[in-house]
Amino acid sequence: MSGDIIVDMIVRTPPKNGHTYWLFSKVANGPGNFVYVAKDQIPEGVGTYSVGVLLLKFGPGSVRDFFVADGGPDSLAWLQMNKLHDGDPSWDYPNRNSLHGVMEVSNACTIQKTRN
Repeated sequence: MSGDIIVDMIVRTPPKNGHTYWLFSKVANGPGNFVYVAKDQIPEGVGTYSVGVLLLKFGPGSVRDFFVADGGPDSLAWLQMNKLHDGDPSWDYPNRNSLHGVMEVSNACTIQKTRN
């Protein structure tokens, strides 16, 4: 597993039939504006999982919120394209300024980089 950080999570309830869970990061992009980035699909089923996450443009003072989202079959293509375009700011608007029908299903965890 590689990445700048490792996100550990416990899944207590599996997604509904045909749905998938995804790890997201929420990045502030100007006052009141956010970009939602699908970092990785979480394996199906109840259990403990670890996901390696690359943090792009994450210098001192940067903040990221992480949460788990539930996507249905109609959102799978958007989720896959969102992950594929990680790091491509030309894809952010209008593609990442909302969750496009994907529902946040966990509490958020916030991290902030304090030094290099």
